[in-house]
Amino acid sequence: VMGYSVQTQWPHVLPPLQDPHVLAVAATARRTPSQVLHRWALQRGVGVIPKASSQQRIRENLQLLDFELDDSAMRLLDGIATLSESGASLPVRPPYQEDVFQLGSLMAPPPAGSMQASVEQPAAEAEIAAVLAQSRDQGFPYSAIANHLLGPAVDVPPPECLMRCVQDSSCAAWEVCAPVDAASGCGGCYLVGAVPSSSMQIAGWHAAV
Repeated sequence: VMGYSVQTQWPHVLPPLQDPHVLAVAATARRTPSQVLHRWALQRGVGVIPKASSQQRIRENLQLLDFELDDSAMRLLDGIATLSESGASLPVRPPYQEDVFQLGSLMAPPPAGSMQASVEQPAAEAEIAAVLAQSRDQGFPYSAIANHLLGPAVDVPPPECLMRCVQDSSCAAWEVCAPVDAASGCGGCYLVGAVPSSSMQIAGWHAAV
């Protein structure tokens, strides 16, 4: 899967390099906004291919591995998606992202019988379905997650496993299989506190960071 630049703005949305949340994290970390955004992507398990227009920018890009963003900074940066994607009414979007800024408490419920209510629910379900489709037939070697499990496996379906990870700020990855069968190695839904070092194809499983 290839994604577009984290530094490129959506139309009519504040450019990420000028976002006050990014600037605040950069000031605390004593790094540039560009370094903060690239480091955020790396810590979320995304491969980063930076470009540079000067030697100074090249040096900045080489200094992405000598610092780390803490959990509060990562959650703050994650939450920017809700600021750009959510509207004036519920639900908060994207549905799998933690409501870091508590937008849900500020939003009005969709008017009863409104077109928005009928459109947004299928849209949220479609986003969840897209994540599940991308994670299908994927798994992590147990040796890659054994030391980072956030608790015992639970018997829940893939959509609920995904949402459990989204709602747990300590969760960096999730994996689920069904039906639960200890004899075949299927323990259910695992939440993982660190991005696994590798993944593999396992028919019928779901896994993602």
